[in-house]
Parts: sequence; structure tokens; C-alpha cells
Amino acid sequence: MLEKLSLIKANDKNQSIVKELGNLIRMRELGITELKVEDGKNLCASIEKMEHLCSLYVNSASKEEYLDLNYVTNSPQLINSLILGGRLEEIPVWICKLNSLSKIELKWSKLQNSPLEALQALPSLKELHLCDAYTGTVMEFSAECFSELKMLEIEQCNRLNKVVIQERALPKLQKMTIKKCDSLVMVHVTKNLLSQLEQVLVPQDLISIIKG
Repeated sequence: MLEKLSLIKANDKNQSIVKELGNLIRMRELGITELKVEDGKNLCASIEKMEHLCSLYVNSASKEEYLDLNYVTNSPQLINSLILGGRLEEIPVWICKLNSLSKIELKWSKLQNSPLEALQALPSLKELHLCDAYTGTVMEFSAECFSELKMLEIEQCNRLNKVVIQERALPKLQKMTIKKCDSLVMVHVTKNLLSQLEQVLVPQDLISIIKG
């Protein structure tokens, strides 16, 4: 039985494909593009049947098309890599319960609320990529959040003007990248964080040290 489907289009020529994916119960890797908002419920039903799913990539039909993925109640607990490209009203609750998730990438989500609160307690998360994922002005990493995170990338969050990383946040972070955030004026970090980082790709004039 098929275990890997790297890329399939959910366009008008494949109208029934999203529902039929549920028959592939041994699927380990799934990539689907051109998804429309009305496909969300069928995709969620299919995902629930894929108990062996480890990698999931979902891209909407356009940057402005919403992904409606709120219908998963029993999520596959082996998912370790998740990439979502498309608008989101909010981060689906089931994603916050993926204890094996080590990498998540959100593209074009344009979330009004910071995604950090929903994702910060994921116990295995090592890579977080946020591209045009947040429309707010402040992103704050609170103490003891993202305990296993090693790589952080924030890109094209164009209303973002301040990033704050509190003491004891991101204790295992090794690489931090913040780029193409047009309104960004300040990145507050601690000396401890700067000293532990192996790579910092942030404009130096934006970095401000938090005095403890």
C-alpha cells in the first residue's frame, strides 16, 4: 500500500482526491497543494485515518486562500514535520497536541494573534519557521518556552516592530534568523542567549540587550 505521496494537486481536475486520500491508511508522507477552504473537512477526515503519518505538507490554492483544518479530533501522533502554507484564522488545536512534532513551518498564515502561545509547549519542537505568519506588532518569547527549540526563523512579518526574548526562554536555541520584517526596530535578547547562539542572522543595529 502507498506510504509516500510527496505532492498532489487538489484542483478542479482532482475534485474527489482529498476524500479518497483517507483510503491510504498507511501513508507516512503526504504533500498536497492547491487546497481550497471547502476541502478542509475532507482533508481532516483523511488525516485522521493515517495513523502512520510522519510528514504533512499542505499548501492552499493561493496566499489569500484560507486553510480550514479545525476538524481533526484524533490526530496522528507520529507527525514530526508539518508545513502549512495559507491563511489561518487560528492555529488548529490538534496541532498543539502533536507531542512528536519537531519541525513546523507556517507560511502566509497572517494570524492576528501570536502563534507563540499555541506552540510554545510542544515538547519535541526543534525548528520553528514563521513566514508572513503574524500580523501583530510584538512577538514575545516568555520564560521557559520552547524548551527544545534549536532553530528559529522569522521572515516577512511586515507589521512586526519588536521581538522580545525573555530570560530562560529558548534555552537550547542554536540558530536565530530574523529577516525581511520591514517595520522591525528592536530585538530584545539576553546576554546569555547571545552567548549560546552558534549563528545569529539578525541586523546588529536592531539587537538590544535586556539588563537583568
